[in-house]
Amino acid sequence: MDPHEIAHIKELSSVALEKGFLTASHFLRPEEIDDVRALHLNNVIFIGGHDDYERGIAVFLPDYLSAAEAMKNEAEDNQLICCMKIDVLGGRFAGKLTHRDFLGAILSLGVKREFVGDILFDKGIAYVFVLSSIAPEIENGLSQAKHEKLSVERIPCSDCPAKVVFTKKELPVSSLRLDLAVASAFHLSREEAKRTIEGGLVMVGGLERIEPSTPLKEGMRISLKGHGKFIYSGVTGQSKKGKTIIEIAIYK
Repeated sequence: MDPHEIAHIKELSSVALEKGFLTASHFLRPEEIDDVRALHLNNVIFIGGHDDYERGIAVFLPDYLSAAEAMKNEAEDNQLICCMKIDVLGGRFAGKLTHRDFLGAILSLGVKREFVGDILFDKGIAYVFVLSSIAPEIENGLSQAKHEKLSVERIPCSDCPAKVVFTKKELPVSSLRLDLAVASAFHLSREEAKRTIEGGLVMVGGLERIEPSTPLKEGMRISLKGHGKFIYSGVTGQSKKGKTIIEIAIYK
Protein backbone atom coordinates (compact mmCIF):
# COMPACT_ATOMS: atom_id res chain seq x y z
CA MET A 1 0.00 0.00 0.00
CA ASP A 2 1.24 3.50 -0.72
CA PRO A 3 1.74 6.10 2.06
CA HIS A 4 -1.60 7.77 1.28
CA GLU A 5 -3.49 4.50 1.70
CA ILE A 6 -1.62 3.69 4.90
CA ALA A 7 -2.50 7.12 6.27
CA HIS A 8 -6.16 6.54 5.40
CA ILE A 9 -6.17 3.20 7.22
CA LYS A 10 -4.65 4.78 10.32
CA GLU A 11 -7.24 7.55 10.16
CA LEU A 12 -10.09 5.01 10.06
CA SER A 13 -8.64 3.34 13.14
CA SER A 14 -8.30 6.67 14.99
CA VAL A 15 -11.81 7.84 14.08
CA ALA A 16 -13.33 4.61 15.44
CA LEU A 17 -11.56 5.08 18.77
CA GLU A 18 -11.90 8.83 19.13
CA LYS A 19 -15.47 9.29 17.89
CA GLY A 20 -16.89 5.99 19.08
CA PHE A 21 -18.32 4.46 15.94
CA LEU A 22 -17.34 1.61 13.67
CA THR A 23 -15.44 2.41 10.47
CA ALA A 24 -14.40 0.18 7.58
CA SER A 25 -12.25 0.14 4.47
CA HIS A 26 -13.22 -0.95 0.98
CA PHE A 27 -12.24 -4.47 -0.14
CA LEU A 28 -8.52 -5.09 0.13
CA ARG A 29 -6.39 -7.47 -1.89
CA PRO A 30 -4.58 -10.21 0.11
CA GLU A 31 -1.29 -8.32 0.04
CA GLU A 32 -3.06 -5.15 1.24
CA ILE A 33 -4.61 -7.09 4.12
CA ASP A 34 -1.09 -8.20 5.03
CA ASP A 35 0.04 -4.56 4.93
CA VAL A 36 -2.74 -3.52 7.33
CA ARG A 37 -1.93 -6.40 9.68
CA ALA A 38 1.68 -5.25 9.68
CA LEU A 39 0.56 -1.94 11.22
CA HIS A 40 -0.40 -3.84 14.41
CA LEU A 41 -3.51 -1.74 15.04
CA ASN A 42 -5.32 -2.95 18.14
CA ASN A 43 -8.88 -2.30 16.98
CA VAL A 44 -8.98 -3.97 13.56
CA ILE A 45 -10.68 -7.15 12.37
CA PHE A 46 -11.08 -8.49 8.83
CA ILE A 47 -14.18 -9.90 7.16
CA GLY A 48 -14.96 -11.00 3.62
CA GLY A 49 -18.51 -12.29 3.69
CA HIS A 50 -17.43 -15.93 3.99
CA ASP A 51 -14.81 -17.90 5.91
CA ASP A 52 -12.23 -18.47 3.17
CA TYR A 53 -12.26 -15.01 1.64
CA GLU A 54 -9.50 -13.81 -0.65
CA ARG A 55 -10.49 -10.14 -0.63
CA GLY A 56 -11.74 -8.68 2.62
CA ILE A 57 -12.41 -5.40 4.36
CA ALA A 58 -10.68 -3.99 7.43
CA VAL A 59 -13.19 -3.10 10.14
CA PHE A 60 -12.12 -0.74 12.93
CA LEU A 61 -13.86 -1.05 16.27
CA PRO A 62 -14.67 1.58 18.90
CA ASP A 63 -13.65 0.81 22.49
CA TYR A 64 -17.07 -0.42 23.55
CA LEU A 65 -17.42 -3.02 20.78
CA SER A 66 -15.60 -6.35 20.96
CA ALA A 67 -14.51 -8.30 17.91
CA ALA A 68 -16.95 -11.10 18.78
CA GLU A 69 -19.85 -8.67 19.05
CA ALA A 70 -18.95 -6.97 15.78
CA MET A 71 -18.73 -10.30 13.95
CA LYS A 72 -22.07 -11.42 15.41
CA ASN A 73 -23.76 -8.15 14.40
CA GLU A 74 -22.41 -8.37 10.87
CA ALA A 75 -23.51 -11.99 10.50
CA GLU A 76 -27.03 -10.99 11.51
CA ASP A 77 -27.56 -7.79 9.51
CA ASN A 78 -24.90 -7.67 6.76
CA GLN A 79 -24.49 -3.92 7.18
CA LEU A 80 -21.00 -3.93 5.67
CA ILE A 81 -20.94 -6.82 3.19
CA CYS A 82 -23.80 -8.57 1.43
CA CYS A 83 -24.03 -11.28 -1.19
CA MET A 84 -25.54 -10.86 -4.65
CA LYS A 85 -26.97 -14.04 -6.16
CA ILE A 86 -26.69 -13.72 -9.95
CA ASP A 87 -28.18 -16.32 -12.29
CA VAL A 88 -28.30 -16.51 -16.09
CA LEU A 89 -31.84 -16.77 -17.47
CA GLY A 90 -31.23 -19.45 -20.11
CA GLY A 91 -29.29 -18.82 -23.32
CA ARG A 92 -26.19 -20.50 -24.68
CA PHE A 93 -23.94 -19.13 -21.95
CA ALA A 94 -26.13 -20.35 -19.08
CA GLY A 95 -23.81 -21.90 -16.49
CA LYS A 96 -20.73 -20.97 -18.54
CA LEU A 97 -20.12 -17.33 -17.70
CA THR A 98 -16.82 -16.81 -15.88
CA HIS A 99 -15.56 -14.73 -12.98
CA ARG A 100 -14.36 -12.15 -15.53
CA ASP A 101 -17.76 -12.01 -17.24
CA PHE A 102 -19.66 -11.26 -14.03
CA LEU A 103 -17.06 -8.85 -12.72
CA GLY A 104 -16.97 -7.01 -16.06
CA ALA A 105 -20.75 -6.66 -16.08
CA ILE A 106 -20.72 -5.19 -12.57
CA LEU A 107 -17.87 -2.79 -13.31
CA SER A 108 -19.66 -1.62 -16.47
CA LEU A 109 -22.24 -0.06 -14.14
CA GLY A 110 -19.54 2.30 -12.89
CA VAL A 111 -18.91 0.31 -9.72
CA LYS A 112 -15.30 0.53 -8.53
CA ARG A 113 -13.29 -2.70 -8.34
CA GLU A 114 -12.53 -2.17 -4.67
CA PHE A 115 -16.25 -2.28 -3.88
CA VAL A 116 -16.44 -5.90 -5.04
CA GLY A 117 -15.00 -8.83 -3.12
CA ASP A 118 -14.88 -12.52 -3.96
CA ILE A 119 -16.99 -14.19 -6.64
CA LEU A 120 -17.91 -17.81 -5.95
CA PHE A 121 -19.89 -20.28 -8.05
CA ASP A 122 -22.34 -23.05 -7.25
CA LYS A 123 -24.27 -24.97 -9.92
CA GLY A 124 -23.65 -22.24 -12.49
CA ILE A 125 -24.92 -19.45 -10.24
CA ALA A 126 -22.55 -16.64 -9.25
CA TYR A 127 -22.44 -15.36 -5.68
CA VAL A 128 -20.75 -11.97 -5.52
CA PHE A 129 -19.74 -10.36 -2.23
CA VAL A 130 -20.01 -6.58 -2.37
CA LEU A 131 -20.13 -3.60 -0.04
CA SER A 132 -23.72 -3.37 1.17
CA SER A 133 -23.80 0.32 0.26
CA ILE A 134 -23.69 -0.48 -3.47
CA ALA A 135 -26.04 -3.49 -3.41
CA PRO A 136 -29.09 -1.48 -4.60
CA GLU A 137 -27.10 -0.16 -7.57
CA ILE A 138 -26.20 -3.68 -8.65
CA GLU A 139 -29.63 -5.14 -7.93
CA ASN A 140 -31.39 -2.43 -9.95
CA GLY A 141 -28.82 -1.90 -12.69
CA LEU A 142 -27.34 -5.29 -13.54
CA SER A 143 -29.45 -6.99 -16.19
CA GLN A 144 -27.07 -8.78 -18.54
CA ALA A 145 -23.59 -10.20 -19.05
CA LYS A 146 -22.19 -11.25 -22.41
CA HIS A 147 -25.63 -10.54 -23.96
CA GLU A 148 -27.30 -13.00 -21.58
CA LYS A 149 -30.12 -11.82 -19.33
CA LEU A 150 -29.54 -12.08 -15.61
CA SER A 151 -31.61 -12.34 -12.48
CA VAL A 152 -30.07 -10.51 -9.53
CA GLU A 153 -31.06 -10.95 -5.91
CA ARG A 154 -29.52 -9.72 -2.67
CA ILE A 155 -29.23 -12.53 -0.12
CA PRO A 156 -27.70 -12.84 3.37
CA CYS A 157 -24.06 -13.89 3.23
CA SER A 158 -24.90 -16.91 5.37
CA ASP A 159 -27.29 -18.16 2.66
CA CYS A 160 -24.52 -18.46 0.06
CA PRO A 161 -24.09 -22.19 -0.73
CA ALA A 162 -20.87 -21.74 -2.73
CA LYS A 163 -17.57 -22.72 -1.16
CA VAL A 164 -13.98 -21.95 -2.00
CA VAL A 165 -12.39 -24.84 -3.89
CA PHE A 166 -9.27 -26.37 -2.40
CA THR A 167 -7.11 -29.06 -3.97
CA LYS A 168 -5.84 -31.73 -1.58
CA LYS A 169 -2.20 -32.68 -1.88
CA GLU A 170 0.15 -34.98 0.05
CA LEU A 171 3.69 -33.83 0.73
CA PRO A 172 6.74 -35.52 2.32
CA VAL A 173 8.50 -33.55 5.08
CA SER A 174 11.32 -34.50 7.42
CA SER A 175 9.53 -32.97 10.43
CA LEU A 176 6.33 -31.11 11.25
CA ARG A 177 7.73 -27.60 11.00
CA LEU A 178 6.28 -24.53 9.31
CA ASP A 179 9.32 -23.84 7.12
CA LEU A 180 9.33 -27.39 5.71
CA ALA A 181 5.63 -27.27 4.88
CA VAL A 182 5.99 -23.88 3.20
CA ALA A 183 9.01 -25.06 1.22
CA SER A 184 7.23 -28.19 0.00
CA ALA A 185 3.89 -26.52 -0.74
CA PHE A 186 5.36 -23.64 -2.74
CA HIS A 187 8.37 -25.44 -4.28
CA LEU A 188 10.99 -23.47 -2.35
CA SER A 189 14.25 -24.53 -0.77
CA ARG A 190 14.25 -24.77 3.00
CA GLU A 191 16.48 -21.69 3.19
CA GLU A 192 14.12 -19.70 0.94
CA ALA A 193 11.15 -20.72 3.08
CA LYS A 194 13.03 -19.69 6.22
CA ARG A 195 13.81 -16.27 4.75
CA THR A 196 10.20 -15.64 3.73
CA ILE A 197 8.99 -16.49 7.24
CA GLU A 198 11.63 -14.35 8.94
CA GLY A 199 10.83 -11.56 6.47
CA GLY A 200 7.17 -11.49 7.54
CA LEU A 201 5.85 -12.79 4.21
CA VAL A 202 4.25 -15.90 5.72
CA MET A 203 1.03 -15.56 7.70
CA VAL A 204 -0.42 -18.21 9.99
CA GLY A 205 -4.00 -17.54 11.01
CA GLY A 206 -3.42 -13.82 10.49
CA LEU A 207 -0.25 -13.75 12.61
CA GLU A 208 3.01 -12.73 10.97
CA ARG A 209 5.42 -12.86 13.90
CA ILE A 210 6.16 -16.54 13.73
CA GLU A 211 9.27 -18.70 13.65
CA PRO A 212 10.41 -21.11 10.91
CA SER A 213 10.35 -23.87 13.55
CA THR A 214 6.68 -23.24 14.46
CA PRO A 215 5.05 -26.68 14.86
CA LEU A 216 2.28 -27.56 12.42
CA LYS A 217 -1.19 -27.95 13.91
CA GLU A 218 -4.26 -29.37 12.19
CA GLY A 219 -6.45 -26.68 10.71
CA MET A 220 -3.58 -24.18 10.54
CA ARG A 221 -4.14 -21.68 7.69
CA ILE A 222 -0.87 -20.68 6.07
CA SER A 223 -0.34 -18.07 3.36
CA LEU A 224 2.75 -16.84 1.54
CA LYS A 225 2.50 -13.38 0.05
CA GLY A 226 2.50 -13.58 -3.74
CA HIS A 227 2.24 -17.39 -3.81
CA GLY A 228 -1.08 -18.46 -2.30
CA LYS A 229 -2.43 -20.19 0.78
CA PHE A 230 -3.17 -23.63 2.12
CA ILE A 231 -4.68 -25.41 5.11
CA TYR A 232 -2.66 -28.02 6.96
CA SER A 233 -4.92 -31.05 7.37
CA GLY A 234 -2.65 -33.44 9.28
CA VAL A 235 -0.38 -36.47 8.96
CA THR A 236 -1.44 -39.29 6.64
CA GLY A 237 1.51 -41.69 6.90
CA GLN A 238 5.18 -42.22 6.24
CA SER A 239 7.18 -42.61 3.04
CA LYS A 240 9.53 -45.51 2.32
CA LYS A 241 12.43 -43.15 3.02
CA GLY A 242 11.10 -42.43 6.52
CA LYS A 243 9.66 -38.98 5.84
CA THR A 244 6.33 -37.91 7.27
CA ILE A 245 3.53 -37.53 4.74
CA ILE A 246 1.28 -34.57 5.42
CA GLU A 247 -1.90 -33.51 3.68
CA ILE A 248 -2.61 -29.90 2.75
CA ALA A 249 -5.53 -28.25 0.98
CA ILE A 250 -4.29 -25.62 -1.46
CA TYR A 251 -6.57 -22.75 -2.38
CA LYS A 252 -7.32 -22.73 -6.12
